[in-house]
Amino acid sequence: MASKSGWTESTDNLANVPRVETPEALVVGSSQLFDGNVIRFVPMPTPDPKDPLNLPTWRKWVAIAALCFFGSLALAAEFIVGALVPVFVLEYSGIDPHILSQIDISALNKPGEVTLDPVKILAGLGGPPLYQVALLASVPLLVNGLSSYILVPLSIGIGRRPVLLLSGLLAWTGGLWAGFSQGLGSHLAARCFQGFGAGAVEALIPLIIQDMMFIHQRNKAISSVGASQGLLVVSLGIMSPIIVSRLSFHALFY
Repeated sequence: MASKSGWTESTDNLANVPRVETPEALVVGSSQLFDGNVIRFVPMPTPDPKDPLNLPTWRKWVAIAALCFFGSLALAAEFIVGALVPVFVLEYSGIDPHILSQIDISALNKPGEVTLDPVKILAGLGGPPLYQVALLASVPLLVNGLSSYILVPLSIGIGRRPVLLLSGLLAWTGGLWAGFSQGLGSHLAARCFQGFGAGAVEALIPLIIQDMMFIHQRNKAISSVGASQGLLVVSLGIMSPIIVSRLSFHALFY
């Protein structure tokens, strides 16, 4: 058998060379979560009693529950209300949206005209153009995304808590304003306020969880927020047509 030659000869005994594990030898960005059978708390809390990492566990999870509730309502307002554009078309065309409970769109046809195309029917009702009403669904999402460019730097400058409180106030004010609005322009402005406040869901909640939870707890916290958002959005999505057909779209904002 031919003997080994070249660089492979110099690697034969590497497996037998003792290795020294030092912090410098670890890959940059890695952390050891276990020291024997004990979980290490990473990052290490500071001595400051105001450090969020030093909060009692129950207070952390109460805060997570509040974030779940806020995030769920904010996202539900964005996605569910945006799907009710046909209801808004009827409302701003002077037609009672309760007609939808009849499940007969032919009732919206003009006299002597028969069509089952819902877009043509809605466009011919004499109200605002469809693209203007559709802004109620698209513009708040745009404001939601742009708000991250403001909320994140602001939270770094003045802290997470005041920015989150401000966002919640804007979302609550926008929802109440939309509930009392009587015109398309006022409704659209209210939805933009609401969208800006709801931007904290994607921008700030992950940062807040990172600030007060240790690495081994973050997955559970983030998954709790995401699961609660999905559950409430689906639940309100099922209930919203019933609420609109029996009450009004204003009731959704209340």
